[in-house]
Amino acid sequence: MLVTDIPTLLETTYRSQYAVNQMAIDTQAPAQLGGHAGIRFTYNFTKSDDVRRQGEAFGAMVNGQLYLVAYEAPQIYFFDRDIEKFRTLATSIKL
Repeated sequence: MLVTDIPTLLETTYRSQYAVNQMAIDTQAPAQLGGHAGIRFTYNFTKSDDVRRQGEAFGAMVNGQLYLVAYEAPQIYFFDRDIEKFRTLATSIKL
């Protein structure tokens, strides 16, 4: 698996496991996760409760294993409130 496949894997998983009908990967960019080359991406989705959620994730493939850390919250108020805490945590991960 390539790191560029990670966002698609997350989207496919959410659609099949959580019955998410509306989901979009908004941005993708190279990033580091635990000192390894990876990807950072943002996404949004809506579940059956009609709450619009926004997410951000960092992922990397290390020795054939997927490492993924994601944060998601309702788009209104909650996402912006805690996104910086998530970014601080994600950039401090050691693999």
